[in-house]
Amino acid sequence: MGALTFEQLAGAFGALAQRVEAAQPALSRHGAERVKEVAQANCPYQSGRLHDSARIEEDARGCTVVFDAPYAWAVHERTEVRHPNGKAKFLEDAVREVSREIVGDVAEALEDVLKGAAEGVESALGAL
Repeated sequence: MGALTFEQLAGAFGALAQRVEAAQPALSRHGAERVKEVAQANCPYQSGRLHDSARIEEDARGCTVVFDAPYAWAVHERTEVRHPNGKAKFLEDAVREVSREIVGDVAEALEDVLKGAAEGVESALGAL
């Protein structure tokens, strides 16, 4: 068995970085879908327009959950208002509620990426 060259090692790390980068959009989307689900379950419900205004916006940085009903900000921020169902801070609380779950999902996905990269390095070493 020979030594792993710097170029082979650099290639393995480059492949790892590409795999992590490739996983990011799906992980971001997964986290946003989970936040949206919990936020919709917690948002005050009267006509359903606020609930139904929830959507996910995607850009190069990732995903954002948006409630775009004209009164969404006021309902979310006015904590002195008591709602018969749902609550203020429904989106902010949803992020807090699912953050550990999302971090766990990301860690699990990265573990899979690292296992795949390790297998690639082992394969390269075995070919020497």
